[in-house]
Amino acid sequence: MARAAQSAYDWIYDAALATVSLPLLVSIGAGAAVTGLTRTLCELSGRISYPIHMIHYAAVMVFANYCWSRGIGVKAMPWVIGAITLALVGFSYLVLVFYDEPPRQAALKSKQGRLLVNR
Repeated sequence: MARAAQSAYDWIYDAALATVSLPLLVSIGAGAAVTGLTRTLCELSGRISYPIHMIHYAAVMVFANYCWSRGIGVKAMPWVIGAITLALVGFSYLVLVFYDEPPRQAALKSKQGRLLVNR
């Protein structure tokens, strides 16, 4: 597998990327007004990000173990990774709908009820 050349100055690039470029990119996008399908995709991406964060490590470890023990051909690898990515997004959506959002909605209703009683 081809790798990028390593340099003694890679740390400067990494630091600049983490402290300047990425925050700038986020701040530019924070003021953007989106509508239609783009808005729907942005909202779904925001909602599904935590479930993906919760389960992706396990999926990566299972995949790495399978690759280590059985191996996957170079030609099949992009297809397998694509299929696993789609499956991970689908499973993450199920986790979002059935595991993540119900307790959040219950907590929100409970908090709203307490706010109305305390007025």
